Amino acid sequence: MNRSPSTPNPSPSAPPAPPAPLVTIKNLVHSYGSTRALNGIDLKLFPAEILVMVGLNGAGKSTLIKIVLGLLHPSAGTVDLEPEVRKRGRIGFLPEETALPLELTGRELLAWHVTGAFPNETARPIGRRLEETAERLGITRYLDRRISRCSKGMARRVALGLAVVTDPHLLVLDEPQSGLDPNGRSMLYRLVEQFRRRNAAVLVSTHDLEMASRIATRLTVLHQGRLLRKASAPLPARDLESLFATLSDEPRPPEEQR
Repeated sequence: MNRSPSTPNPSPSAPPAPPAPLVTIKNLVHSYGSTRALNGIDLKLFPAEILVMVGLNGAGKSTLIKIVLGLLHPSAGTVDLEPEVRKRGRIGFLPEETALPLELTGRELLAWHVTGAFPNETARPIGRRLEETAERLGITRYLDRRISRCSKGMARRVALGLAVVTDPHLLVLDEPQSGLDPNGRSMLYRLVEQFRRRNAAVLVSTHDLEMASRIATRLTVLHQGRLLRKASAPLPARDLESLFATLSDEPRPPEEQR
């Protein structure tokens, strides 16, 4: 009886290569005069993750964010952004404090921002972007209201809209929960998860330990300019509170004091 030649078993497929980081920070150092704000930071931020950075006041969180955004030049070390992230409109930023023009409406502010990021985009797709963003943020009813007539929480949502309306690949949020009521916080949690699922990277700086433990896919603790706890699985809020109580009792090294 003729037998067909046996076919070799297919070799097992190789595991998929890990994604390249969108942000790579190497040996980052920054000083303000004699005060060392950052001291040898190494960190990577990958697509489809929410990296939450927590730390006491003066830990260096704001300095690190400014350097990542290109607003501050480091004393030493490097921050490398993936080429696609460096394109106009591909980084979204919500600062801790915002001062929006009071005489403009949310629609006018968002349209101005989109036009600046994508000058060749026509009126119809811009309008669609604005409506979709307003719906995600729950500000559709208030889109044509002047900022001067908006509540603090509603103005904060408009500022968040400026950070996300261009669909950035890298979203940087500094104390994003500030000024938001419980409904606003729920919206924020949904929003960052939506960006993660769309393969964006989200970097969050916050003192809110409950929020940190809830939204983080990775969490890092910055203390006295150093990474005390490198990015890893998030801790429960109760454990973070215990950690922060310990940090509060630590003296600051003499070379890092003003």
